[in-house]
Amino acid sequence: MKTMIALSLLSFSSASFATNIDLSSWSADTYNLTGGQTAGNWTLSNSNQTVTQTINADPSVYLNNLNQTNYSMDGSWKVGTSSDDDFIGFVFGYQNDHQYYVMDWKQRNQSASTYGYADAGFRILKIDALSRSALTVADFWDADLNSTNSTVLASNAGTGWADNTTYRFHLDFFTNPGEISILVQNDAKTDTLWDVTINDLSYTSGQFGFYNFSQQQVQYSGFTQTGGEIVPPNAVPVPAAALLFAPALLGFISLRRKAKQAVA
Repeated sequence: MKTMIALSLLSFSSASFATNIDLSSWSADTYNLTGGQTAGNWTLSNSNQTVTQTINADPSVYLNNLNQTNYSMDGSWKVGTSSDDDFIGFVFGYQNDHQYYVMDWKQRNQSASTYGYADAGFRILKIDALSRSALTVADFWDADLNSTNSTVLASNAGTGWADNTTYRFHLDFFTNPGEISILVQNDAKTDTLWDVTINDLSYTSGQFGFYNFSQQQVQYSGFTQTGGEIVPPNAVPVPAAALLFAPALLGFISLRRKAKQAVA
């Protein structure tokens, strides 16, 4: 018990330090939904600190393979081309390939006869399907879908991303109880494009990853993570606030041990 608490304290004490992320251990996955686009091509550069998805692909993710909660993530996006106008973003609370949150950002309004209508601007979606094969293109496309597979938890239509422009984002994933917060700003951090907090407890831990859909030359770089508790499969994460009481608990255990020894 003492060893477990000490390990938790070590994790908590390091939570205030931002850690640069090496992306070389991450893994890529692409859905095959339209039948007309190839798989995403995620290419590392800058000593594995930057990754660029170069292909106009179906929904594609690049995942960190860590089941975590109680962390903050910072980084930047850039679409390095003037070709196309589709979705960029990231996923979080990723349980598997059919249950997770996605924050996406589209450059321009677009109507597709078989997919529905997609607004320019931001969304947070909750993907919750029975299986990967149950997902369709419409689940990722239509801003007003609210189907059995995809639910719009928040949106801010109207402001699309600009070509060849760097943007910064900040994600707080349950660093406050029950809250997920996202902040998107320009590169200089002088202009806030979206600042949103949602309360949803569907996925309280999971993988983090980059995301884009039908958009090429999307660059993700300079990522750092602050905090983060690894959650074993089927385990309930320990609330961060509870760790504040760990020093007192350790002292109490020590006093009880000494008292027991004195009686003996």
